Amino acid sequence: MVLFREQIESYKEKIGKGKAESTYRGLVADYKSLLLFMKTKKNIEDIAIDELEKSFIEDYYTWMLGTAGNANATAFNRVNTLKWPMYIAQEKGWLRVHPFTSFECKPEYKKRSFLTEEELQRIIHVELKYKRQRAMRDMFLFMCFTGLSYVDLKAITYDNIHTDSTAAHG
Repeated sequence: MVLFREQIESYKEKIGKGKAESTYRGLVADYKSLLLFMKTKKNIEDIAIDELEKSFIEDYYTWMLGTAGNANATAFNRVNTLKWPMYIAQEKGWLRVHPFTSFECKPEYKKRSFLTEEELQRIIHVELKYKRQRAMRDMFLFMCFTGLSYVDLKAITYDNIHTDSTAAHG
């Protein structure tokens, strides 16, 4: 999986230039999972791109759900990450047939639960001793009420904040 490793290293060089470090960490975790599978299940250190077949991918997916104890969505995402170097290999002419063509898996996402208004009110009114705790609570509530993700909140600056000059102040 030299190509996979090279693509991860190429991604690493682009962190801060349109690419996120969190995505890089995810790619590294996916790569390590694949290496562990090859070592423990297949007893190999590497596999040539043109030797990857549907059965290998099915075995990897099954291993993640069973032995590795991954959730269905994690296994689905890791298999999808593996598609990335396959497409590159196909573009370069190293693969005639993409091994994922006939492989199918679907994520089983869990139903998300949401905080009730009562639960939010309890969080709003809880007495916190430390300033840092209050700041964390306020940031959490801000995300709840705005729908802003953690990664977006982390990246926000004063330049991103615009006030409506026509709003009533009171």
